[in-house]
Amino acid sequence: MDLVTAGVGSSNQTVQALGTFKAPGTGGWGNDGLVPLKDSSGNAAVVSLGGVQTLRFDTA
Repeated sequence: MDLVTAGVGSSNQTVQALGTFKAPGTGGWGNDGLVPLKDSSGNAAVVSLGGVQTLRFDTA
C-alpha cells in the first residue's frame, strides 16, 4: 500500500510506501479474511491520514 504524494490522477505518481498485505488465499469465493498491513520489518504498520489523501494498492 502506498500513499500518493504527488501526481494524483496521473500515470506519473510519486509515492511513499506504507506497507504490504501478505496472507495465503482463503480457499474460495466469498471466504474473506482480515489481513493486517505490515511495515518492511514485519511489524504492524501505523498509518495516520488526515484530510484528502490518495492511497494506491498494487496486486503485483
